[in-house]
Amino acid sequence: MVTHRAFKSGVTLMELMTVLIIISILAVMLIPFVGLMRQRAEVASCGQNMKGLYAAGVSYVSDAKHWPQVDTKLVGKPEYARAWFEAFQNYGVGWINWVCPSAQRMLNSPDLTNPKNQRVDYNATPFDPEPQTPYKWTTQPWFVEVGNFHGEGPLIIFSTGQVKSLQQHLHDTLVPR
Repeated sequence: MVTHRAFKSGVTLMELMTVLIIISILAVMLIPFVGLMRQRAEVASCGQNMKGLYAAGVSYVSDAKHWPQVDTKLVGKPEYARAWFEAFQNYGVGWINWVCPSAQRMLNSPDLTNPKNQRVDYNATPFDPEPQTPYKWTTQPWFVEVGNFHGEGPLIIFSTGQVKSLQQHLHDTLVPR
């Protein structure tokens, strides 16, 4: 006579704990990677915002034959933000284009539709009202980020449309080739 022994299929507590420990270790290893990817995405988004401002600046200069004449005494005031927003509004630039995603995250994402939260995170270089002044100096920035939100100094966009961090620009300028 043959007897069959029934085996229970299941997971022991030890196997479950082993799997949980392995998953925990993998999660701990991935957390810095996720933060790095978020930071890179924010830098890319910030650069795209600046390129949008650059395109609006090119269009504005082409149409008006001069750089927008916004009073530099208004820098840091709500009137400064409003003046630049109004200057570029016809070129498809909204409030979100004036805001660095890293700064927005650091400020706990205030609602930009609320007028008291509207700001510009990119200051424009003032140019005189002559027709080609913004294009005369290729190393003169058009817009500079107001803070070091990305770790290599503020981002800068030049009359060529090139976006660099201040650290990259200084390196490229000071290091002989």
